[in-house]
Amino acid sequence: MPYLATLLIVIAAYVMVSEQTPFLSSSAWTLRIDPVWDVSVGLPPPQLLFNLSPLDYLSVSEPIDYQQMWPSSYADGGLVGWSKANIGVDGYLELSFPDIRWKSLRSYEGWAALQHHAVLRTTLTLQPPSDPIANSIRLLFDLKQVSYFTIIPQDGSPASPEWHAGNIYDMERALPELVELPTDPSLSNPTKYDLFVSGDYEIRLFGDPLVRNSNVPVQRLGIRVEVPSSTSPVIHQSTQDVSCDFLDGYAFGDALGIGIQSAAGWWTVKAVSATNNQTGLDILLSDVSFTIAPSQTRILPVRIHQTTPFFGETITFDLTLESGTDSQILSISMPITQRRLRLGLAGTSARDAWASLDALSVLTQRREFSLPEGWVIPPDTKVIVIGHSNGGQGTWSGHFIDPSLRAILESSLTPDDNDLHMSNLVDTRVLAIHGGDDENVPVWHTRELSSALKAWYPSANVSFQEDAGQGHWYSNVLDNPKTLEFLNDAISNHDNEEPLSRSFTLTEDLVGCM
Repeated sequence: MPYLATLLIVIAAYVMVSEQTPFLSSSAWTLRIDPVWDVSVGLPPPQLLFNLSPLDYLSVSEPIDYQQMWPSSYADGGLVGWSKANIGVDGYLELSFPDIRWKSLRSYEGWAALQHHAVLRTTLTLQPPSDPIANSIRLLFDLKQVSYFTIIPQDGSPASPEWHAGNIYDMERALPELVELPTDPSLSNPTKYDLFVSGDYEIRLFGDPLVRNSNVPVQRLGIRVEVPSSTSPVIHQSTQDVSCDFLDGYAFGDALGIGIQSAAGWWTVKAVSATNNQTGLDILLSDVSFTIAPSQTRILPVRIHQTTPFFGETITFDLTLESGTDSQILSISMPITQRRLRLGLAGTSARDAWASLDALSVLTQRREFSLPEGWVIPPDTKVIVIGHSNGGQGTWSGHFIDPSLRAILESSLTPDDNDLHMSNLVDTRVLAIHGGDDENVPVWHTRELSSALKAWYPSANVSFQEDAGQGHWYSNVLDNPKTLEFLNDAISNHDNEEPLSRSFTLTEDLVGCM
C-alpha cells in the first residue's frame, strides 16, 4: 500500500442544486399536490434529541390544531406556531423564518445556532380513472434535501405513520422512493392524504446565508410526487448504472454495473446477449445467481472480456429476467467515455482513497493496456494528499501516515481531534491554505493546527498561506504559484527525502474503561 509523503490542505467547498422537472400523471390515475403548505415555525434541533420519530412532539395521526404553540429558544417570547408557504412552479419550496433574530442568535452561538427543524404539511389528492382496476396503488416520491416524510389518510382511517427517508443530500444518483399508500384509494371518488415532511436546516447542506448577504437561513426543498407511469414489472434504472472509462480502446476495469428495479415480484437474471456487432468485446454474467426483491433496486454486475480495442460510444446488450413463469427482456444501452492516457484519483474518504490507489496500481500494470512505463504505478508509491473543506480537515488527521501502523491507528478515526495527532506529521511536508474571510470555517482553525505542529516540532516543514479577503471557496485556491511550487518540489524530491527528526512520537486514541 502507498504511504503518505506530502499533504496539501485547502479549506473550501461549494453547493450545487440540481434542476427538477414537474411531476407527471399516469394515464389511469391522476395526482394533484396542493401548492399551499402548513409550516411549523423553526424549532432548535436540540429539542428533538430524545424524540422517537421526526415529529414526536406532534401527533400526525390525529387532527392538527393549527393554533398550537411550542416552546422554542429561537423566537421572541419563547413560543412558535404555524405559518404558510407556497411551492414554486419549478417544484421547489423555499422555507425561511425572517422574524427570528438569527443575527443575534449567531452572535452568541456561532453558525450552529442557524440549524433548525420544521414540519411541513400539504394535501395529496388521488383521482381514479373512469374504469379503475382494484390494484394496490403506489406513489413515487422524489424529495430533495428533505430528511423524512410520511403519508396519512385524511378520512380518519387508522394508520400508524411510516417514515421514509428523503434525499437530504440531493444526491444526483438517488432514486425516487416507491411508497405504498397507507390505505387503498376510492375507486369512484377522489381520495385525499396528508403528506408530512420534516425539513432540517444544516449549514453544510444549504450554505451560509452570509454568502447571499443575508442573516436568514433558507431551506430549498424539492418536492416531486407522481404515479408511476411504467407498467413494466421490472425497470432499467439508468441513473444507477456504473461504467468504467475506456483507455485507448480498453476498459479501465473488468466490470459494468446495471441498475435494475423490481416494480412487482421477485426477478432473477438468467441471460445476457449482445444486440449488435461489438467485435472483440463480450459481456458475461457472473456465476452467482442475481435476484431482485419486490420494490428493490440492485446493481447487476456483468464482466467485460476484450480481445481487441473498442472505440464505440455505447455498449448495448439484452438482459433476460424471469419471475416464476413470466419472462422480461431489458434492452440496455450504456454510454461509454473514451479517454486518452491521463490518470486521476479521487476518494470520498481516506480509506476509500488508499483502496482506490491500490486498485489503480494493479490496473496500470495490466499488460493488455500497453501503458508507457511512466504511467505504471508501482506498489508502495509515495503520494500527495489534497483535500478541501471537510476533506481538508481530514488530511490534517495523520491517521494513515504509516500504513504499517494502520491496525494501531484504527481506533483514532474519530473526527475533529486533529490537534491530538499533530505529532504524526512532524516528518511530512505540509502546505495549508485558508481564505482570510472564510464564512464557513473560521481561519483560526488552520492557524491553530499549523501552530500546534510547529510548537510540537519547531523544524517541521509546514507552510501556512492565508489568502486575505478570500472566502470558503475561490477559483485560484489550488491554481496559484505557491501550490504549484509545493507540488513540483514534492514530486521532484520525493526519492531523496529523509526523516528530519531523530525521534518520533506516535499519537493514538485508547478506548477503554476507567
